[in-house]
Amino acid sequence: MYKKLTTTALVTSAVLLLLPTSLAHRNVKAKTIPEKHDLLISGSDRIKGISLHAHRYFVEKNTIFDPMMPPISLTAYDDDNHIDLTPSILVTENDVDTSKVGTYHVTYRAIAPDGRWKERRVEVNVVAKPIIEAQDATITRGTDFDFIKNVSAFDELAGDIRIFLHVKASDLNTNIPGKYFVTYTASNFYGLTAEKTIYVTVK
Repeated sequence: MYKKLTTTALVTSAVLLLLPTSLAHRNVKAKTIPEKHDLLISGSDRIKGISLHAHRYFVEKNTIFDPMMPPISLTAYDDDNHIDLTPSILVTENDVDTSKVGTYHVTYRAIAPDGRWKERRVEVNVVAKPIIEAQDATITRGTDFDFIKNVSAFDELAGDIRIFLHVKASDLNTNIPGKYFVTYTASNFYGLTAEKTIYVTVK
């Protein structure tokens, strides 16, 4: 599932994500530009009249990444001759490594029939689910239990995101001896959510 991101701030932006599959650490190579091409002529006049649109987006860690796969929003148009150049879009650079969280780039090129071309470099951020750190606990019957104390939530890019940490569910009863569960959840700026369950023993 994808979520599209504009260039506004992360907190208010939508995000574009590829959901994880079993084929982790694999990148799919998209159609790339040939080593020799008669149309690859440099010069600022070569981009006149061509519009190429691509958006910054996020990819979840350990997912298959193909920079040409829909619904990634790629469009190109020859404004002078009113020709849709989207089918001509090629990938000239792709350094995305989905096995590592970080910022990468993909460069797209659109080529008009008369040889004019335009490129756009797009930022791709590989992101991961938050990491929740919480340990099982043992308490004495009748004592209070602080659900959030000694529990943390961390994002590999944003750092501490404890403000987004919540108790999702719990059956804890501190007045009756037994073993109970507490489930925590945390979400990051990219729409990814993690859960962790611990057990609290009341003696």
